[in-house]
Amino acid sequence: AIYDAEVETIRYDSNYGYVLLGDGNGNFSYAKEYDPFIDSDSKDLNKISINGKEHYIVVSNIAPLDVFTFNH
Repeated sequence: AIYDAEVETIRYDSNYGYVLLGDGNGNFSYAKEYDPFIDSDSKDLNKISINGKEHYIVVSNIAPLDVFTFNH
């Protein structure tokens, strides 16, 4: 959810975002199977490896650190 806006501007919270996968050549595709629910004003997403499995850390200004994986 993105709520930071001027008084004259409506809230930017029409959806929870998307996961776009890049091919390294500037092309991106939307992948529905990668659909985490992140209910915060997320500022960053980083990939880490835990026991050889990819995990993702989401950082927000107003919520606890969130760690998740994708089932693929």
